[in-house]
Amino acid sequence: MSVRAVAAVTMLALALTGCSAKAVPSSGQQIRRIAVLPLAYRDDHETRKCDLCPNDMVLAATSRDDAMLVTAFFYEHFTRHPRFSVIPYAEIETARGADMRSTLAGLGEWSRTDAVLVGALLELRRPGSDGGAGPWPGAAIYAALLDRDSGRTLWSSFLDTDEQAGSAVAGRWQGIVEGKDPMPARAVDIARQLVGRMVDDLAGRVD
Repeated sequence: MSVRAVAAVTMLALALTGCSAKAVPSSGQQIRRIAVLPLAYRDDHETRKCDLCPNDMVLAATSRDDAMLVTAFFYEHFTRHPRFSVIPYAEIETARGADMRSTLAGLGEWSRTDAVLVGALLELRRPGSDGGAGPWPGAAIYAALLDRDSGRTLWSSFLDTDEQAGSAVAGRWQGIVEGKDPMPARAVDIARQLVGRMVDDLAGRVD
């Protein structure tokens, strides 16, 4: 197992241990039990399509490890919101099929799922990557929340950002070398921030 895969599994475990520390939701707020399905991705070996996504997407080459890590970020951020309860990752992995639809079917009615989060890691740009996107890190993520019973889209979001434009960063190198400015964020840090913004937006829009 690669370093990134280990990091993803570790992140999932840490996120799930935080479930018991949730705050009590305000009166009248509904706690939604969400199944977070592993994000779709494309790499040199396979393509895991987002067959349940309500929108079509073009996936840049990333990796299974990257997709699992960003999936772990969703677990991490959901456990910080008192209105959400996530189905344990072990249950999702046990039910995992060839695609999202079969994975969801494998969960069965016993999972008591209110909604399903589906999505895709469209791009994860690392400095010096071979993807042709240049040396500046960034990420692009799509996610949608579907009602378990009807399949209706309750919420969807797409975020895509670069750390900074190359010309802007170039002017900061002297300050970075001298220790006056912080180093640019890494691609995984950017992805984590995007996921946090997505979950915050979802929490504010879904009853």
